[in-house]
Amino acid sequence: MPTSTATPTPVETLTAALSANWLWITGACLASLLATSLLLILLSQRKRQPPPAPIPAPPRPQPPPVIPTAYLESIHTADGPRRFALQPQVTTIGRAPDNTLVITPQFPGWETVSKRHARIYRHAGHWILQDLDSTNGSYVNARRTGHNLLRNGWEVHLGGVPFVFRADTGEASG
Repeated sequence: MPTSTATPTPVETLTAALSANWLWITGACLASLLATSLLLILLSQRKRQPPPAPIPAPPRPQPPPVIPTAYLESIHTADGPRRFALQPQVTTIGRAPDNTLVITPQFPGWETVSKRHARIYRHAGHWILQDLDSTNGSYVNARRTGHNLLRNGWEVHLGGVPFVFRADTGEASG
C-alpha cells in the first residue's frame, strides 16, 4: 500500500529554506545594510557646493555726457537779436557760404568780415576764438586777438560785427 505523504505548505517550504540558508540570508542583509550605511556616510560628508552666485543685473545705461551749449548772440541785426549755436567741434564764421555761421547783409558791418574770418571751438573744457588771418581782425572785449579764451558775457567783434558770447554751463561770467 502506498503511503501518502503530505505536500508541504508554502509556509513550511519557506521555513525550511530559511533554516537551511540562514547564514547566507543574514550575510546578504548585513552586506546590504553596510552598503546603505556607507552610501549615507559618503553623501553626508560630501562638501556641499555653495549655491550659484546670482546673475548680476545689467549695468544701467549711462546718460550721454552733457556738452555745455554755447552761442553767439548778435547785438545789432536788421531783425533784432538772434542766437547762433556753436558746434562743440568747430564753428567757422565768415561771409563764404560754406561757413557754419555765414555773415550776410542782415548784419550791419557785414562787409568788414572776411570770407573765412574766425573759428570758435572747444578745447579742454573751454571755448576758444581763433582769428583766421582776417583783414579787419577779431576782438574780445575791445582787444584785438589772434587766439583767445571766451567767457560767458564777453563781447566778440568780428571785423565790425558785434556779438556777445553766451555759454549755458561750464563758463563763469567775468
